[in-house]
Amino acid sequence: MFQRRRSIREFRDKAIEPAVIEKILEAATTSPVGLPPSDVNVLLLDSKAKTPQFTQDFSEYLEGMKWFVSDWFLSAMRPFWGKANHELFKGFVKPMFKVYIENMRQGENLVTYDAPLAMYFCGSP
Repeated sequence: MFQRRRSIREFRDKAIEPAVIEKILEAATTSPVGLPPSDVNVLLLDSKAKTPQFTQDFSEYLEGMKWFVSDWFLSAMRPFWGKANHELFKGFVKPMFKVYIENMRQGENLVTYDAPLAMYFCGSP
């Protein structure tokens, strides 16, 4: 069941059972991590209250980081990170900042979709 990839954007108003969460985490332990570090941490957002709060915090973080996708910063960084990264930031990252922030202002959560469970996997610093 967990080996297939799929996306769901509309969720039931039902908590996820701890046994299901454990199965997901167990399946994740067998997944390749790619590049070091190999120690992976998990931020578990296990309620419909936590996921919208995470999205709000994330949107506020993006608001504070808008300078990172500003025209002056992208122009200044182009010689350092090259044409491909410049195009990625200009054509994808910058518009996504706007999409996430604007939709959150309008009450639409495009980050976690108010899911009853979200897991954020990250490597240690």
